[in-house]
Amino acid sequence: MEEYVLAIDDTGFNTNQKHFDSLKSEECCFCSVAVRKDIVPMLESCMKRKTDLLFERFGVREFHFTDMYNRKGNFENIELEETLDIIRSFATDIVGAGMIITVSTINKHSYTNPNQVQIMNMIENIILPEIKLPKDKKSVNLILNIIRSDLSLHKLFENDAFIREVLCDEGIKKAGNNFSLNLSSGKIDVKFEHSTNYLLQFADFVAWFVTRVKHILDKAPQDVKEWENELLRIYSTLPFANMGKAEYVIGSNKKFDYDRTIEELTDELKNQD
Repeated sequence: MEEYVLAIDDTGFNTNQKHFDSLKSEECCFCSVAVRKDIVPMLESCMKRKTDLLFERFGVREFHFTDMYNRKGNFENIELEETLDIIRSFATDIVGAGMIITVSTINKHSYTNPNQVQIMNMIENIILPEIKLPKDKKSVNLILNIIRSDLSLHKLFENDAFIREVLCDEGIKKAGNNFSLNLSSGKIDVKFEHSTNYLLQFADFVAWFVTRVKHILDKAPQDVKEWENELLRIYSTLPFANMGKAEYVIGSNKKFDYDRTIEELTDELKNQD
Protein backbone atom coordinates (compact mmCIF):
# COMPACT_ATOMS: atom_id res chain seq x y z
CA MET A 1 0.00 0.00 0.00
CA GLU A 2 1.15 3.53 -0.80
CA GLU A 3 1.57 6.01 2.03
CA TYR A 4 0.63 9.65 1.37
CA VAL A 5 1.36 12.95 3.06
CA LEU A 6 -1.43 15.53 2.97
CA ALA A 7 -0.67 19.27 2.94
CA ILE A 8 -3.70 21.43 3.69
CA ASP A 9 -4.46 25.16 3.77
CA ASP A 10 -7.55 27.36 3.86
CA THR A 11 -8.33 29.94 1.20
CA GLY A 12 -8.36 32.67 3.83
CA PHE A 13 -10.70 34.95 1.88
CA ASN A 14 -11.78 37.93 3.94
CA THR A 15 -14.96 39.90 4.34
CA ASN A 16 -14.07 42.54 1.74
CA GLN A 17 -14.08 39.80 -0.88
CA LYS A 18 -17.66 38.82 -0.12
CA HIS A 19 -18.97 40.99 -2.95
CA PHE A 20 -17.98 38.15 -5.27
CA ASP A 21 -21.14 36.12 -5.86
CA SER A 22 -19.39 32.77 -5.43
CA LEU A 23 -18.17 33.68 -1.93
CA LYS A 24 -21.30 35.20 -0.44
CA SER A 25 -22.53 32.00 1.19
CA GLU A 26 -19.13 30.49 2.01
CA GLU A 27 -18.14 30.10 5.63
CA CYS A 28 -14.75 28.54 4.95
CA CYS A 29 -12.91 26.54 2.31
CA PHE A 30 -9.93 24.21 2.72
CA CYS A 31 -7.77 22.81 -0.09
CA SER A 32 -5.34 19.93 0.23
CA VAL A 33 -2.75 18.14 -1.89
CA ALA A 34 -1.93 14.48 -1.27
CA VAL A 35 1.53 13.36 -2.35
CA ARG A 36 3.23 9.98 -2.11
CA LYS A 37 5.53 9.92 0.90
CA ASP A 38 8.44 8.41 -1.03
CA ILE A 39 8.71 11.36 -3.42
CA VAL A 40 8.55 14.07 -0.74
CA PRO A 41 12.38 14.47 -0.63
CA MET A 42 12.44 15.02 -4.40
CA LEU A 43 9.69 17.63 -4.17
CA GLU A 44 11.45 19.39 -1.31
CA SER A 45 14.64 19.54 -3.36
CA CYS A 46 12.68 20.94 -6.30
CA MET A 47 11.04 23.57 -4.09
CA LYS A 48 14.38 24.58 -2.58
CA ARG A 49 15.64 25.42 -6.07
CA LYS A 50 12.45 27.40 -6.76
CA THR A 51 12.68 29.36 -3.52
CA ASP A 52 16.40 30.07 -4.05
CA LEU A 53 15.58 31.57 -7.44
CA LEU A 54 12.67 33.48 -5.91
CA PHE A 55 14.99 34.95 -3.27
CA GLU A 56 17.52 36.02 -5.89
CA ARG A 57 14.77 37.71 -7.91
CA PHE A 58 12.48 39.21 -5.22
CA GLY A 59 14.23 38.87 -1.85
CA VAL A 60 11.67 36.47 -0.32
CA ARG A 61 11.54 32.70 0.08
CA GLU A 62 7.79 32.24 0.04
CA PHE A 63 5.48 32.34 -2.96
CA HIS A 64 2.76 34.85 -2.09
CA PHE A 65 0.43 34.33 -5.04
CA THR A 66 -2.03 37.05 -4.03
CA ASP A 67 0.79 39.61 -3.99
CA MET A 68 2.17 38.27 -7.27
CA TYR A 69 -1.21 38.46 -8.94
CA ASN A 70 -1.88 41.98 -7.63
CA ARG A 71 1.75 43.15 -8.03
CA LYS A 72 2.07 44.23 -4.41
CA GLY A 73 4.79 44.16 -1.76
CA ASN A 74 7.97 42.44 -2.92
CA PHE A 75 6.27 41.61 -6.21
CA GLU A 76 5.26 45.11 -7.30
CA ASN A 77 7.59 44.91 -10.33
CA ILE A 78 6.69 41.40 -11.46
CA GLU A 79 5.40 41.09 -15.02
CA LEU A 80 2.16 39.26 -15.79
CA GLU A 81 3.87 36.65 -17.97
CA GLU A 82 6.33 35.86 -15.18
CA THR A 83 3.44 35.30 -12.77
CA LEU A 84 1.78 33.01 -15.31
CA ASP A 85 5.07 31.12 -15.75
CA ILE A 86 5.29 30.52 -12.00
CA ILE A 87 1.66 29.35 -11.91
CA ARG A 88 2.30 26.99 -14.85
CA SER A 89 5.38 25.67 -13.06
CA PHE A 90 3.45 24.83 -9.89
CA ALA A 91 0.65 23.21 -11.89
CA THR A 92 3.17 21.13 -13.85
CA ASP A 93 4.84 19.97 -10.63
CA ILE A 94 1.49 18.97 -9.11
CA VAL A 95 0.50 16.95 -12.17
CA GLY A 96 3.98 15.45 -12.63
CA ALA A 97 4.19 14.35 -9.00
CA GLY A 98 0.78 12.67 -9.19
CA MET A 99 -0.69 14.80 -6.41
CA ILE A 100 -4.39 14.55 -5.65
CA ILE A 101 -6.30 17.74 -4.77
CA THR A 102 -9.35 17.78 -2.51
CA VAL A 103 -11.48 20.87 -1.87
CA SER A 104 -13.89 21.12 1.05
CA THR A 105 -16.22 24.11 1.31
CA ILE A 106 -18.80 24.80 4.00
CA ASN A 107 -21.55 26.97 2.53
CA LYS A 108 -25.34 27.21 2.54
CA HIS A 109 -25.66 23.91 0.66
CA SER A 110 -23.71 22.06 3.37
CA TYR A 111 -26.75 22.25 5.64
CA THR A 112 -29.25 20.82 3.14
CA ASN A 113 -27.61 17.39 2.85
CA PRO A 114 -28.60 15.26 5.89
CA ASN A 115 -25.50 13.05 5.54
CA GLN A 116 -23.15 16.01 5.52
CA VAL A 117 -24.93 17.61 8.48
CA GLN A 118 -24.57 14.36 10.41
CA ILE A 119 -20.84 14.17 9.63
CA MET A 120 -20.29 17.82 10.56
CA ASN A 121 -22.14 17.36 13.85
CA MET A 122 -20.09 14.25 14.63
CA ILE A 123 -16.85 16.15 13.94
CA GLU A 124 -17.90 19.13 16.06
CA ASN A 125 -19.30 17.25 19.04
CA ILE A 126 -17.09 14.15 19.20
CA ILE A 127 -13.82 14.56 17.28
CA LEU A 128 -12.95 18.20 18.04
CA PRO A 129 -13.20 17.83 21.85
CA GLU A 130 -11.00 14.70 21.68
CA ILE A 131 -8.23 16.41 19.70
CA LYS A 132 -8.64 19.74 21.55
CA LEU A 133 -9.42 21.96 18.57
CA PRO A 134 -11.84 24.93 18.78
CA LYS A 135 -15.47 24.03 18.08
CA ASP A 136 -15.86 26.25 15.02
CA LYS A 137 -16.43 25.85 11.28
CA LYS A 138 -12.74 26.14 10.36
CA SER A 139 -11.85 23.24 12.66
CA VAL A 140 -14.81 21.22 11.36
CA ASN A 141 -13.76 21.84 7.76
CA LEU A 142 -10.14 20.95 8.47
CA ILE A 143 -11.20 17.50 9.69
CA LEU A 144 -13.79 17.23 6.91
CA ASN A 145 -11.10 17.80 4.29
CA ILE A 146 -8.83 15.17 5.83
CA ILE A 147 -11.68 12.65 5.80
CA ARG A 148 -12.63 13.49 2.20
CA SER A 149 -8.99 13.30 1.08
CA ASP A 150 -8.58 9.88 2.70
CA LEU A 151 -11.79 8.60 1.08
CA SER A 152 -10.72 10.01 -2.31
CA LEU A 153 -7.45 8.07 -2.16
CA HIS A 154 -9.26 4.84 -1.21
CA LYS A 155 -11.63 5.29 -4.14
CA LEU A 156 -9.00 6.26 -6.70
CA PHE A 157 -6.58 3.47 -5.79
CA GLU A 158 -9.06 0.77 -4.74
CA ASN A 159 -8.10 0.91 -1.05
CA ASP A 160 -4.40 0.57 -1.88
CA ALA A 161 -3.40 4.07 -0.70
CA PHE A 162 -3.85 5.89 2.59
CA ILE A 163 -2.84 9.07 4.41
CA ARG A 164 -0.40 8.70 7.27
CA GLU A 165 0.64 12.30 7.88
CA VAL A 166 -1.06 15.69 7.54
CA LEU A 167 0.69 19.07 7.45
CA CYS A 168 -1.52 22.09 8.24
CA ASP A 169 -0.67 25.73 7.82
CA GLU A 170 -0.71 27.35 11.26
CA GLY A 171 -3.82 29.32 12.06
CA ILE A 172 -6.17 27.12 14.02
CA LYS A 173 -3.09 26.14 16.05
CA LYS A 174 0.44 27.55 16.15
CA ALA A 175 3.31 25.74 14.42
CA GLY A 176 4.65 22.91 16.57
CA ASN A 177 1.24 21.72 17.76
CA ASN A 178 0.02 18.28 16.70
CA PHE A 179 -2.62 15.64 17.31
CA SER A 180 -3.58 12.18 16.09
CA LEU A 181 -6.73 11.38 14.16
CA ASN A 182 -8.06 7.82 14.07
CA LEU A 183 -9.95 6.96 10.88
CA SER A 184 -11.09 3.59 9.55
CA SER A 185 -7.84 3.32 7.58
CA GLY A 186 -5.71 3.83 10.69
CA LYS A 187 -3.97 6.52 12.72
CA ILE A 188 -3.05 9.81 11.04
CA ASP A 189 -0.53 12.21 12.58
CA VAL A 190 -1.58 15.85 12.07
CA LYS A 191 1.04 18.60 12.48
CA PHE A 192 0.83 22.40 12.27
CA GLU A 193 3.73 23.97 10.37
CA HIS A 194 4.91 27.39 9.17
CA SER A 195 3.72 28.42 5.70
CA THR A 196 7.34 28.24 4.46
CA ASN A 197 7.11 24.44 4.58
CA TYR A 198 7.69 23.33 0.99
CA LEU A 199 4.66 21.03 0.75
CA LEU A 200 2.42 23.69 2.31
CA GLN A 201 3.40 26.06 -0.49
CA PHE A 202 1.68 23.68 -2.91
CA ALA A 203 -1.45 23.70 -0.72
CA ASP A 204 -1.30 27.49 -0.54
CA PHE A 205 -1.03 27.63 -4.33
CA VAL A 206 -4.16 25.50 -4.76
CA ALA A 207 -6.07 27.47 -2.12
CA TRP A 208 -5.22 30.73 -3.89
CA PHE A 209 -6.06 29.27 -7.32
CA VAL A 210 -9.47 27.92 -6.29
CA THR A 211 -10.53 31.31 -4.94
CA ARG A 212 -9.11 33.20 -7.93
CA VAL A 213 -11.00 30.97 -10.36
CA LYS A 214 -14.22 31.55 -8.41
CA HIS A 215 -13.67 35.28 -8.90
CA ILE A 216 -13.03 34.88 -12.63
CA LEU A 217 -16.05 32.67 -13.16
CA ASP A 218 -18.30 35.20 -11.43
CA LYS A 219 -17.94 37.38 -14.53
CA ALA A 220 -17.69 34.62 -17.16
CA PRO A 221 -17.92 34.56 -20.06
CA GLN A 222 -18.43 38.14 -21.24
CA ASP A 223 -15.93 39.98 -19.02
CA VAL A 224 -13.11 37.42 -18.82
CA LYS A 225 -9.79 38.69 -20.17
CA GLU A 226 -7.54 36.50 -22.32
CA TRP A 227 -4.93 36.07 -19.59
CA GLU A 228 -7.74 35.04 -17.22
CA ASN A 229 -8.78 32.43 -19.78
CA GLU A 230 -5.18 31.23 -19.65
CA LEU A 231 -5.53 30.86 -15.88
CA LEU A 232 -8.68 28.78 -16.43
CA ARG A 233 -6.82 26.59 -18.91
CA ILE A 234 -4.01 25.97 -16.41
CA TYR A 235 -6.56 25.31 -13.65
CA SER A 236 -8.34 22.74 -15.82
CA THR A 237 -5.16 20.61 -15.89
CA LEU A 238 -5.07 20.18 -12.10
CA PRO A 239 -5.98 16.76 -10.64
CA PHE A 240 -9.03 17.49 -8.47
CA ALA A 241 -10.54 14.48 -6.75
CA ASN A 242 -13.95 16.06 -6.11
CA MET A 243 -14.35 19.21 -8.21
CA GLY A 244 -15.53 20.04 -11.70
CA LYS A 245 -12.99 21.31 -14.21
CA ALA A 246 -12.89 24.89 -15.47
CA GLU A 247 -12.79 23.62 -19.04
CA TYR A 248 -16.55 22.99 -18.84
CA VAL A 249 -17.24 26.72 -18.68
CA ILE A 250 -14.68 28.18 -21.09
CA GLY A 251 -16.61 29.64 -24.01
CA SER A 252 -19.93 28.83 -22.38
CA ASN A 253 -22.74 31.33 -21.94
CA LYS A 254 -23.89 29.56 -18.79
CA LYS A 255 -22.62 31.06 -15.56
CA PHE A 256 -20.81 28.58 -13.33
CA ASP A 257 -22.15 28.36 -9.78
CA TYR A 258 -19.56 27.15 -7.27
CA ASP A 259 -22.22 26.87 -4.60
CA ARG A 260 -23.64 23.74 -6.19
CA THR A 261 -23.06 20.56 -4.28
CA ILE A 262 -20.55 18.02 -5.53
CA GLU A 263 -23.41 15.60 -6.22
CA GLU A 264 -25.21 18.10 -8.45
CA LEU A 265 -22.07 18.80 -10.43
CA THR A 266 -21.27 15.11 -10.85
CA ASP A 267 -24.77 14.38 -12.12
CA GLU A 268 -24.59 17.24 -14.62
CA LEU A 269 -21.27 16.05 -16.04
CA LYS A 270 -22.56 12.48 -16.33
CA ASN A 271 -25.54 13.73 -18.36
CA GLN A 272 -23.13 15.45 -20.76
CA ASP A 273 -21.47 12.14 -21.65
